[in-house]
Amino acid sequence: MKIRLIQVPYDLGQENIGMGKAPERYLQAGVEEMLSRQGFTVTVERIQREGPFQNLLHTVAEVNTRLAQAVRQAIAQDEFPLILGGTCSVCMGTLSGFDHSQSGIIWFDAHGDFNTPETSISGYFDGMSLAIATGHCYQDLWSQIGNSVPVAEDHTLLIGVRDLDPQEEKDLKQSQIHIASVESVQRARETADFASQLDELAMHVHDIYLHFDLDVLDPQDEPGINFPTPGGPSLQEVEQALHMIAKRFHVKAAALTAYNPELDREDKTLRVGMHLLSVLAESARY
Repeated sequence: MKIRLIQVPYDLGQENIGMGKAPERYLQAGVEEMLSRQGFTVTVERIQREGPFQNLLHTVAEVNTRLAQAVRQAIAQDEFPLILGGTCSVCMGTLSGFDHSQSGIIWFDAHGDFNTPETSISGYFDGMSLAIATGHCYQDLWSQIGNSVPVAEDHTLLIGVRDLDPQEEKDLKQSQIHIASVESVQRARETADFASQLDELAMHVHDIYLHFDLDVLDPQDEPGINFPTPGGPSLQEVEQALHMIAKRFHVKAAALTAYNPELDREDKTLRVGMHLLSVLAESARY
């Protein structure tokens, strides 16, 4: 098995600040060596913009265009694209890197990321990432990057969400996006609820983009995140969920986002992220 680790070191368009420091921190901690010990042949690539920062949307478009090219090349060379992201907007470049017209999304996140410019209270761009991927905003921006076919709502499963803006919550309820609650993940060994949701999705899609935002976990397990939200599942519980996903789907590409080394304490979040990268890589074996 071959893996391409693709570093996308940006946070709101700015390089190597906040969450943009995460990719390099994973490399410093030995993620390449860790995956090699697991039996993978590992290639590392860094996405680099040209020139100084102009504005957020310009940088998002440029960086994701380069990410799409890297994902496309990785898949062509039979490598599994594993994206070391800063923020959730890497979903655009990742999806643009392959034909996702019949694919699904499984998205772990404490937040819905389903806001639009019209509904967002804060205007935070990355809080619109899933809305972009499912066709609700910024489609002109995404079309600059490459293949921008929206992923069907009913081919999308949002896991662990628990912090939503009021209008965002209404919009999600009115959508066809499937939602797996924290409780269903926590009780996956005891009840069939979570497995049934995966089985339902598997009836419609085979390939998926697997997106893992670290803030889906309970913040007591990982302090190094910008938007901690109590009440999340444990690392062991999400690991079980990831194994269940890997048995049912072909993971076309995966991304790990939202680690902010500037907020971490004693590398606690780093260790969580490293473990999850190991698990995400193993999902490529199925």
